[in-house]
Formats: sequence, C-alpha cells, structure tokens
Amino acid sequence: MMPYIEEQISKVRNHEGMSLLSEQALSEFKKELCEIAETVSGSTVKKLITDEVMPENPFAALNFDFITIQQKENAEKAICEKLKNNQLSMPEPLMKILHLRFENVTNAFLEMLERILEHYEEICSALLDGKTFTRIEEMELSAGDTHNHGRAVIIFRTDAGKLVYKPHDMRGDVFIYNMVNKYFSDFVKIPKCIAFGDKFGVCEFVEKQHPEGEESARIFYHHLGGTAAFMKMLGSTDMHVENVTCSREMPCILDLETIVSPEIENLDYQKLHPELSEMKSRSPYLSCLLPSSPKGKEYSILMNTTKDGCSPVVNGKFVSVMKYFPEFQAGYLEVYQRILFSREELSKLIKEFSSQIPVRLLIRNTQYYFDTMIKLYHHNALSSDEKCQKTKETLSKILHHNIRTEF
Repeated sequence: MMPYIEEQISKVRNHEGMSLLSEQALSEFKKELCEIAETVSGSTVKKLITDEVMPENPFAALNFDFITIQQKENAEKAICEKLKNNQLSMPEPLMKILHLRFENVTNAFLEMLERILEHYEEICSALLDGKTFTRIEEMELSAGDTHNHGRAVIIFRTDAGKLVYKPHDMRGDVFIYNMVNKYFSDFVKIPKCIAFGDKFGVCEFVEKQHPEGEESARIFYHHLGGTAAFMKMLGSTDMHVENVTCSREMPCILDLETIVSPEIENLDYQKLHPELSEMKSRSPYLSCLLPSSPKGKEYSILMNTTKDGCSPVVNGKFVSVMKYFPEFQAGYLEVYQRILFSREELSKLIKEFSSQIPVRLLIRNTQYYFDTMIKLYHHNALSSDEKCQKTKETLSKILHHNIRTEF
C-alpha cells in the first residue's frame, strides 16, 4: 500500500499547486490517504491476523476481540515478513479499490489547488477583505461526506485566515446568503461565500463560540426561534448540530444543501417510500429542531447540550431551550410576522431561485449509505473479482429499493 501512497505524494510534489502547500499540509494529505487505506483494508487485515493466530488461539475465529495484544503484534510481524518474501499477497480486488480511491482523492485534491490558483485574487478579495495569503499552513480533509469521485469539503488555514473549499454547486449558498443579509441578518448568520459557476465555491470559516452567561443564552434562543421560522419558510431538512453552529449569540447555518427542500406533489408517499410519509407530516422533526437521537447521539439543535451542540453555557453548564422557551417562541413569532409582512417580496425572491441549482430531498441519512457501502470493503467481498462484482450488484439493489425515477 505504501508504494501507492508515495506515488500520490509524488504527484502532489510535482504539481504547480505545491507552491501553496506547507510540509504540514502535505503531511495531512498523506495522513488522509493512510486513513483511506485503513478503512478499505481493515476487514482484510483482520482476516489475515485471525488466520495467523488461529492455530494458537481458536477463539479468534469467534471474535477478533478475543485476540490478545501480544498475539496481534506477533501476527502483524509475521504477515509483514510473508508479504516481503512473496509468501502472501493482498487480494487483487482490494488493491484495485485502493488504487482507485487514492487516485480519485489525489485528483480531487489537485483540482482544488488548480482552482484556488486560478481564482486566487477573487477568493482573497471576496473572503479575506483584500488580504492575500501565500501559504496553506494546515488542512482538514474530508471535512464533509465524500462524493463525485473523491471530492469532499476541505477546510484550510492560510497565513491570512481560514477558508472552506466546497467542490459542489454553491450558487444556492450565495442566494441564501443574500436573502439572509437582506431580511434576517439580525437572527441568523450564513458564512460569506463565493460561487464559481456550478462547479465549486469557497466560504469563510466560522469558529464555533458558545454563548456564555444568562443574557447571552436568552438572546441566542431568541435568535434560534427566528432561525426556526426561517427554516420552516424554506422547508429545510437535515439542519442538525453538524450543519448548524453558534457564533456567540448568533446561530450560523454551515451546510445549505438541504436548506431548500422540494416537495413531490400528487404522489402516494406511503407506497412510493414509507419514510416520505414521515417527512410529509413531520418536517420540523426532519429539520432536526425536535429531539432526534440515532444511535444514542442527540442531533437536535435545541436539545443537544454538549460541546458538540450549540447550547449556551450558564454558570459553567450547558443549558437547553427548556428554560428559555418564551424567548424561543418570541423569536419565532417575530420572524414569522416579518415573513408575513414581506411575503410578496420573499415569494418573488424564492421564485427566482434558479431551477438549474440542484437541491436535495432527504430520504435516508448519510450514515445509512456509509454503513451499506462499507460492506464493499469486507474481506469476503474482496476475495475475488467475481465476489466483488456480486457484492456491488447486491448493494445496488438494496440502495435502489423502493426508489423511483421521480427522485
């Protein structure tokens, strides 16, 4: 695997975009490739270790956790030695997938560097108040879900400020930013952004800062109530704690891909997809304003009272909306009335939202797709080309179950 990784590192070093990167940033890119290798090969490596340990520890076949630390270390050394001596080889389908993943991620990364170089002055002017950066010091790769041949959101810290690169159509973000600035900027914050056609965009990085103190808590929940009315107006979904943050007393929406959600008309929701009937009747639930705890983690903006959420801190403790419901309600009512008062202007503005800008309809959460796709990397699926193809076909049927062309 290391030769594949070093091959990608060489591509980056020899690219003109390397002029923007510090060694630390390049090291973070290499770390990303190593994490991909671990994800893709994890199941196969566990199988090799289990096979190596089995003669000494038959219980290993029942559960990988039954293998001791010492047995695992000895097995890893033995496997490395066998690989060096060509007594053992990684399955060919595994190596094909690894090479493809590495190439996709590297190409997407180089594409980002090329785009930043090409639009350098526009980005600095729009997002850094005319200041210019000379170096990308640090990066957080795969800051969002990976789509479209290895492309993912990348957060990068430059010597002039922190920016977020998004490799998808950001014209919708600019539209919402302008709407909020005109009508709702006293209640909700949208990161300043610039879109480059339908290809990509860059936006400012908003640092999470929890509101502190009783008065700040009251103001924050007043603003969050207004933000809820704004979300309701647009039919927003998926506005959970990872997509909404707090900039002191101001809620800030970070991910705007589901801020405008379409509604399919004249269809039997229950027959078409059972989860759509829930969406039809429980849109506040799907906006993640109300309590939602998949796998034990609270995703609600209102109810998550940890450092991961947006909750204010009062007397050293995170506080939920329960104590501040009057403030939340008053904020909701104020923005709701503002929407009614400006409904003709807002309606006209919303109708100007280009039909060419893609929007998302939430049916299943991303974790569902990740849990399904990870099965492609199981050692059984990668043991031969035939099994690999069969796994792909099976997963394709699962993913498309109950989904029709209307989507």
